[in-house]
Amino acid sequence: MGSKLITAQINVGGGSGISGAPARRLPMSRADLIRTGAALVIVIALLAIAFSLSGREGTGAQASFSLLIGASLGIVFERARFCFFCIFRDAIEDKNTTPFLSVLSAIAVGSIVMP
Repeated sequence: MGSKLITAQINVGGGSGISGAPARRLPMSRADLIRTGAALVIVIALLAIAFSLSGREGTGAQASFSLLIGASLGIVFERARFCFFCIFRDAIEDKNTTPFLSVLSAIAVGSIVMP
């Protein structure tokens, strides 16, 4: 479960940060622009849906809050590479049960706290 930090600044043969020469940034590729645009459209759509849900009578505000929290947690879990399948596979194959026990304890706490 080791994710690596990828920096956006790439040093292309023109000095290092130690020597004081500024490193040049590579321009974004077409695929990067498309991915960034798609992510922006999805975020705007989620915010628009949450705003429209918040105006409804009854449970609209709760639904809006749930949508935003669910989307935020989904992004965090995806970026953290939190995968239930991998956790269960590691418990069986590698006998590494620490993440498995963490998931079980989270489910147990959630079932007790949230009736």
